[in-house]
Amino acid sequence: EIIVAIQDFKSRFPHSVVKPGSALLFTKLSNGSFNMEFDGENLGVIESNWLATNFFMAYLSSKKPISQPAKESFASGFEALLKKL
Repeated sequence: EIIVAIQDFKSRFPHSVVKPGSALLFTKLSNGSFNMEFDGENLGVIESNWLATNFFMAYLSSKKPISQPAKESFASGFEALLKKL
């Protein structure tokens, strides 16, 4: 099941070069699925709670994040959201 989810993720990922300024949006849906969008185009939903959870855990890892700027942006956005509560 995990291998199928990873293969599905790879097959949906843009096959072209992702240029700076492009928008890749990954969303964990309320049912645990993983949604992918690229520059406003929906690339599809992967029905895998494991993929959704582990993607974000790896992306935001405290020891070695995949993207430090994304981690900082997420933290800032989360802090702003908490201030609104």
